[in-house]
Amino acid sequence: MKIAAAGIAFTGVVALFNAWQFTARQEASGIIGRIAFMFFLIAGVYMVAHAFVIRAGNIASLPDGKFTLIPVCAVLFLLAGKHLPRLALRCLLVVGS
Repeated sequence: MKIAAAGIAFTGVVALFNAWQFTARQEASGIIGRIAFMFFLIAGVYMVAHAFVIRAGNIASLPDGKFTLIPVCAVLFLLAGKHLPRLALRCLLVVGS
């Protein structure tokens, strides 16, 4: 999961550079909105990557036992439950606008 967090962070940096290149071609009236978008993009990428790192620590701290799949799935469901409502809300906001 730490590798996934690094991949998410790298993807966020690439998206930030793409957003910056798009902002450079904008008119003056659209630059402030694009800068706000980039700020929220950075914050969102940080939140998701940080949640992945926290859950990876939870999985690493699980005790060894016969049945390790069930606790790992429980931690992954916690991670999904934390981020899927945010994704659904973003989809509703995009469709609604």
